[in-house]
Amino acid sequence: MSNERTFKRLLEPIRIRNLKIKNRIVKPPFVVDFANPDGSVGDCIKDHEALARGGVGMIVVETTAVDYPLGVSGVPRLLLTDDKFIPGFARLTKAIHKYDCAAFLQLQHAGPAHPQIVGNSQPVASSSLSDKEKPRPSLDTARELTIPEIEDLVQLWAAAAVRARKAGFDGVELHFCHDYLVNSFLSAAWNKRQDEYGAQNLENRTRFAVEILREVRKRCGEDYPIGVRMNGWEWGVDKGLTIEESTAIAKVMEQSGADHLHVSGWGYHDLEWLLWPEQIQYPQTARDAVAVANLIERPGALVPPAEAIKRAVSIPVVAVGRLNPALGEWILETGKADLIALGRSLAADPDLPNKIASGRYDEVRPCTACLVCFDAFWKSEHPRCQVNATWGKERDYEVTPAVKKKKVVVVGGGPAGMEAARVAATRGHEVTLYEKSRELGGRMQLASLLKGSEVEDLPGLVSYFRTQLAKLGVEVKLGAEVSAATVVEANPDAVVLATGGIPAIPAIPGIDRPNVLPIWSLAHDATAFLAPFGKRVVVMGGLVEGSEAARLLTKHGRQVTIAEPSQQIGTGIPDFNRIRLLSWFEKHGVTLRTGIRYEEINDEGLIVSSKEGKKETLSADTILVATPLAQHAGLAMNLQGKAPEVHVIGDAKGPALIVDAIEAGWSLARSI
Repeated sequence: MSNERTFKRLLEPIRIRNLKIKNRIVKPPFVVDFANPDGSVGDCIKDHEALARGGVGMIVVETTAVDYPLGVSGVPRLLLTDDKFIPGFARLTKAIHKYDCAAFLQLQHAGPAHPQIVGNSQPVASSSLSDKEKPRPSLDTARELTIPEIEDLVQLWAAAAVRARKAGFDGVELHFCHDYLVNSFLSAAWNKRQDEYGAQNLENRTRFAVEILREVRKRCGEDYPIGVRMNGWEWGVDKGLTIEESTAIAKVMEQSGADHLHVSGWGYHDLEWLLWPEQIQYPQTARDAVAVANLIERPGALVPPAEAIKRAVSIPVVAVGRLNPALGEWILETGKADLIALGRSLAADPDLPNKIASGRYDEVRPCTACLVCFDAFWKSEHPRCQVNATWGKERDYEVTPAVKKKKVVVVGGGPAGMEAARVAATRGHEVTLYEKSRELGGRMQLASLLKGSEVEDLPGLVSYFRTQLAKLGVEVKLGAEVSAATVVEANPDAVVLATGGIPAIPAIPGIDRPNVLPIWSLAHDATAFLAPFGKRVVVMGGLVEGSEAARLLTKHGRQVTIAEPSQQIGTGIPDFNRIRLLSWFEKHGVTLRTGIRYEEINDEGLIVSSKEGKKETLSADTILVATPLAQHAGLAMNLQGKAPEVHVIGDAKGPALIVDAIEAGWSLARSI
């Protein structure tokens, strides 16, 4: 299928007010904390420049608070509360504008999502609700805003918008959605006020939003594009916004001066994370919500409210929610939206727009929906992407051609080896990759089985690497067991050992019993994987693989106990999911035994002992060994003195996650 026929609509220009956008691909205000501790613009300029250079039509810079401390949902966060922040944003817009890319800034106030620990300040909202009333009981109790405070906040929003224009932004997007301040007025689940800002009718519930819009318009001028990001739907809470209500609100936003509507959504309780549609299936699909369960059977779970709103307004509508170019093209062709937001996809591959424009869709590095990016944000750590090792590396971005071309042998076809081979070949080296199994991917095959490809697209990542290695001329030898003699015969200038770790099976009596199954030896097909397990299963090892295996087994009717020597159940799973998984374990009767020592396996099961020496038998029909891998140093030792350069990366050097492995392969290959 030709590129012209496939992505014609996605690549055509569009206007927002008087501003021409060169294509319909939007980088949404995907928060990754590119802020300095003081709220100024941090290490993000090169990342945004890379996005603009990659061909995206419009970048909406991540949420920027109009008030501090009450306006932030955590730290660090970008601020535009003072003129002193303008120069940093001006440098950012200058970098974006180099490539004919429109720059918008999203302005927000956290409202009830503000944590009281930041600034020791109680959050504010439309109403003060009890824990029982709060749509999100885990949030700190907010106090109700007074009318004078509402009037002051309108001015803060407008002042921030003026600063954004001074900094060179082509427009602003007002954050009126999720569980933030303005949505607490729009949604009857939050708004219990009885005055003119209450939710008794449409005019009252939209009053605060309308006042902000009109004041921003007044202060920024009739020619300045102003967008609104809004919830198209709220799930899992009584009196949450319906599509019908959001459509009515959208009409008011248009009448009040909005130039585009960016339609998101938000869920509560079991459906809290529908902002990332695939995550509603983790740890297990929430089948108690029929409408949502039906939606997640197909892509584009957040598209229906965008479609309904588009039918009701004449201004451009942006659709979002784990979309991709092919799905985006279909959404545009069928008139469901006017622009397509690709947040995590553009972090994974900033060159995505240019690649699809030049007919190279098969070269797009896929977002796997792993949430490593959000995990970094969640922990206030430096931004990271599982598949794109360059994301967030302000001073270390480029992969440059090698000064001296070398013959490079890579041993191991897992993520570290594949990325090392890809980057080395990109730099001009002659690369051969050896993999002992009959397929590429290494331990990603197991990870995909345990997590589920519908939640995390690891097969798509393997396919990307396979295509890249072929196009770059990397010779891939599958089913090739490599010894020191093999390497010596190949006579390379550099050897990269990405062989993976070796099983670290606890040396205890009974470990060789027939009902003891090492996770590394099991089939990667779900049916075949589950076949050997009895009703009662003890999982030895509760880190990422052990916990994910326990989830899979529990979903398929096994009674599971996790036995983990440390206290770190689920370590390696992004905290965002790990917290949900621990709660799910509790609800589904998974027994957790931490801080124990493995003693023996007998007819009854696994015997463990506590720190105090008290022994306990964990009854089991089957015991699954999912302990961390150990360093694989054998081949490296055998190659000492037999090759000019020998490098060890990935699990071969020590247990690592996929993000660490890819980063290691990328970093090493840049230095060869």
